[in-house]
Amino acid sequence: MKPIVYSICLVLLSSGAVTAADQVAAPPPPKLQKPGDVTLKRYLAEEQRRKQEESAPARHNVTVVKGEGATVYEYRRDGGLYRTEIDPKHGPVYIFDDTDADGTVNDGGADPHSQDTQMWNLMKW
Repeated sequence: MKPIVYSICLVLLSSGAVTAADQVAAPPPPKLQKPGDVTLKRYLAEEQRRKQEESAPARHNVTVVKGEGATVYEYRRDGGLYRTEIDPKHGPVYIFDDTDADGTVNDGGADPHSQDTQMWNLMKW
């Protein structure tokens, strides 16, 4: 019985030595960055600049009309009106949105059953 146990232990121990010898050598160290190579910092800076250029403010316009009783802000995107904010001298700002993208703000009109409702900006921070 003992010779069988010894032979099994010998086989198991020798197999570990063989696999340790068969391991691949470590890869060479990476080359140093050249001045023209793209680093993570440079890549992130270029991505941020590209995103800022894509969302250029020239595509979004705000027209401000000041009157005696209120100031009206008209928000346009690519020439189409999508929001109107009216800021009266006394009271909260109320907002009309163009919910169906037809270029006119939806205020409900005279229809009492209209789903288009006014919105108010009560708090802003």
